[in-house]
Amino acid sequence: MGDDGVAIFFALSGFVIAHSVCSAQIDLRFTGLFALRRAIRLDPPYWFSICVALIFGYLSATVKSESFFAPSAGQVLAHLFYVQTILGYRQINIVYWTLCYEVQFYLMFVFAMLLAQRGVYYSIVSYGVLLLIAVLWGTGTVPNVHQGLFFDLWHCFLVGVLAYWAREHRAALAVLVALALLLLATNPSDFTVVSIATALILWLSRATGFIYRGLSFRALLFLGSISYSLYLIHNPILGASFFVLKALGAKEGVSLALSVAACIVAAWLMWYMVERPSMSLAHKIKLRKGSPVVGPLSEASVSSA
Repeated sequence: MGDDGVAIFFALSGFVIAHSVCSAQIDLRFTGLFALRRAIRLDPPYWFSICVALIFGYLSATVKSESFFAPSAGQVLAHLFYVQTILGYRQINIVYWTLCYEVQFYLMFVFAMLLAQRGVYYSIVSYGVLLLIAVLWGTGTVPNVHQGLFFDLWHCFLVGVLAYWAREHRAALAVLVALALLLLATNPSDFTVVSIATALILWLSRATGFIYRGLSFRALLFLGSISYSLYLIHNPILGASFFVLKALGAKEGVSLALSVAACIVAAWLMWYMVERPSMSLAHKIKLRKGSPVVGPLSEASVSSA
């Protein structure tokens, strides 16, 4: 179930990032501001969650009379820059490996968009490379270059991007369907299947307008707003809650319900104190709008050639 959640997360992030740059004229200045805005948005909650994970790890070791192995300076530094998986360091929190991939996805996608807006030939090459990576590594034709590099899971992000583009561009929908069928025929892992299903649901929801009308429930909006904080700290909170409740003799069902509630409350507090100020600061960085390029045969690409 945890892996399925990550697969959903990757496809959804591709969809969201495609939306965030859909009306942007991407140049070097935009790329730099985009990277800075994402860093301000993501880093403070992430760094805060690292502190939470270390504190809970120390408390857990103390209560259980176990040894606490403090991370090395190199391990912490690698975490701060999302390269711990690439460098072979142990994860301070098991969920952090996904963020290493996410940052690479963002940078690869925006860099490809930057090249694409130089003209039609650059556009064909850059989008062709993105698709080729998804095909070669997504089908298992080529093994991953190095542990922690984004190649092996790039297809899970790309299907989300294609799902966003597919509403306005039939070519993107055709590529999405063709890529999905190829991946399902050659490498139908649960991770791939869930990411493709998520992308298709997102495309259908946007095409029908359900994504605007059907997701307006307050509970869903609330969970959506705290989802990043919830993702970052649910692991230590869940573990600590289960440990305490088990020691108190609570039944398993009661422990699960109370632990989930504790995670939600903790995530809301983290969102309110850390994530919300980060979002507010990030939104002060304005990204220049313009004529976007969303595909190798788009009007903007051809006119700029």
